[in-house]
Amino acid sequence: LLARSFCERYTIQQMLSVRTILTVVLRITTVNSVAELSLENWFCGQNLVTRMISYNSMTGPCWKYAAQVNHCCALHDNCYDLQLGRENCDQNFCDCLKRATAPDTCAATELKCLAIKKVGQQAYFDAASYEEPPSFVKIVPHIDGVENDFLLLYQECPQVMLTIKSCSLIANICMKNEEENCEQNLSECVQQAADLQNSQQCREASHQAQMSLKSKAIHRRVRRNIETKSTEATAEDKSSTTPAHTFPPIITSDHYNRHDPFTYGLGSNHLYTASSGHQTKNKTSKRKARLIGTRIKEAIHIYHPNVLNST
Repeated sequence: LLARSFCERYTIQQMLSVRTILTVVLRITTVNSVAELSLENWFCGQNLVTRMISYNSMTGPCWKYAAQVNHCCALHDNCYDLQLGRENCDQNFCDCLKRATAPDTCAATELKCLAIKKVGQQAYFDAASYEEPPSFVKIVPHIDGVENDFLLLYQECPQVMLTIKSCSLIANICMKNEEENCEQNLSECVQQAADLQNSQQCREASHQAQMSLKSKAIHRRVRRNIETKSTEATAEDKSSTTPAHTFPPIITSDHYNRHDPFTYGLGSNHLYTASSGHQTKNKTSKRKARLIGTRIKEAIHIYHPNVLNST
């Protein structure tokens, strides 16, 4: 909010003449910012210089809380716009920052709380007559079918447009990261904005937007369930077409006759399976026994012909 009054009093050329601004710009260029939350959409800071310093201070471990901290700043600005009491707005702002970074503690957010309590009086006074300019850039959630509802929300809730914009930014980050309950969280955020302005037309527009979000949430949940079941069914089909065990092929004696000369002459109908192996061994043993018996008889006949004749 202080950035508004500062920019109204000084041109960009005048601000760039300040030596510190150049130092800050050089520092900013070395920071890798996240595309979802650019400096252009950063709401914290007393003026252009402090806004860039504030944005830069959130880098490192605190950056994961940047969107939530930015939302606290949007709420604080709109609280000033509605003239809800400076001390009340400042205390709510500090509480909001603590919740935004819990359970961690960020030095950057603690400094924001201290700074606003020290220099917020003039900003609170200027906010009494402030209105968002026609050039205000509206951001809508990247959710099919809710754009018109949010454009109406901006129209019917002119004193909390910054909060609505912040809600949309957070929702878009949520959707891009494919997180859960994006629509529900956005609905609660919209309700927060409507409660802040506390007007009939804003509440009605908020209710309409919330109904659309509820419908989209149900649709996305159903679609996700269908996709999950489809994936599971595909996995089951693949597992059913793959045999659990691979049995060895049946090998006949013809195969061995063609490829193993040592087994030639085994009967063409003989199967080399696990169950017939024992039969094969028995037949071979009997054949050897008959051959041995025949040779014994021949030997007896040669050396003792009378023995065979007597038998």
